[in-house]
Amino acid sequence: MRASEIRHVYVAGLRRSRPLADYLVYGLVRGERPSSLIDFAGGTAGPQISTFGPDDVLVTIAFPPYSQPVVDLVMDAHVSGRRILAITDGADSPLARFSETALLLPSDTASRMQPISAPIALVHALITAVTNG
Repeated sequence: MRASEIRHVYVAGLRRSRPLADYLVYGLVRGERPSSLIDFAGGTAGPQISTFGPDDVLVTIAFPPYSQPVVDLVMDAHVSGRRILAITDGADSPLARFSETALLLPSDTASRMQPISAPIALVHALITAVTNG
């Protein structure tokens, strides 16, 4: 998936991944790239997939414990043949298993409070690559 081929980026993340999703959309919009945050309110996240075009991509972000609405969204998008890029902790993640591309960052599941410094650095690198390329 090449950045120049992407028409619109949809981004999904909840719990500790929500600020990462917000920052990704913020950075893409600042770089004048069409992007939207998936709205999980009212159970409308799944139906939003039906509006995706063939040149759109869904970026999903989740780490253990995975947010079930995000996992469900990935599975729906996969079944619908949508393009998915996951930012997650490993190849066995439910996001990675159903994604076209997965960017992996290890996660320390033993800790109650997970840092987001590594994922935010990755998100920043993505923003830079997409908006400058």
